[in-house]
Amino acid sequence: MREDLNKVLCERERNGSKRKFRNNRHQKKFNAFDDDGEEIRIHESMKYRYDSYTERKAFSENLKPLKGIIRKSIGRKWDSFFSELCKTFNMDSVINKHILEHLYQYVKLNLIVKNGDLFINDGYWIGTKLSDSHFEFYVDPRDGIIKLNYHRKTYRQHQREQRLKAIADELKIYRQLDENTAIGLVNGIWYLFDIVKIDKKKIYGFIRDQFNGKLIDDYKNSYEFYTKNFYHTNKRAANKKLLRSLGL
Repeated sequence: MREDLNKVLCERERNGSKRKFRNNRHQKKFNAFDDDGEEIRIHESMKYRYDSYTERKAFSENLKPLKGIIRKSIGRKWDSFFSELCKTFNMDSVINKHILEHLYQYVKLNLIVKNGDLFINDGYWIGTKLSDSHFEFYVDPRDGIIKLNYHRKTYRQHQREQRLKAIADELKIYRQLDENTAIGLVNGIWYLFDIVKIDKKKIYGFIRDQFNGKLIDDYKNSYEFYTKNFYHTNKRAANKKLLRSLGL
């Protein structure tokens, strides 16, 4: 492990370190506006305005060398690797302690062997398989050696699989035939529906979507409205010829 690891990872200017407040450093009165839009004078401390989350200096560490060191340490004992890291790395620094948090994001510890497979132990429940996680490296609890997770899935891969699964599940119960017609499965029976766009300004009262049973007034104010801003009406049974043509 290189001796200048501490400088390689941490010696970089932190974002926000060049902010200057010389123009209003001694100013204790700031302009504000009330509910009517009229200007008022308020008093506030310097800490409230300039020590907020957005105005603080941000961490700007370089983590690529850390990931490279972990990759080169595949096959080593975790205890010896971490011991060497502690000797080279200054653990008294706040930035260094923050970098160690990233170390545990790259290398997964505290795994449990179950039926010959490795599972992630989050302290509350054991459910996620290591091969289905995003961790690139892990410490095998059977021998304490750092190993590479060959079957890991990135965040994008997880998102893509979830989207494909959602599309496949939706096709089992619902399909939109054209702009004005859709077919859906309700209580084991396929029905045809007319598609009507939802008017955001209109009050629908107790009218419900005939496919999912949702109140339209509740539906148009939900997040789902921004992806599907329509509802289903004029429910009627689909004929066998149409179902055969759709492979249903």
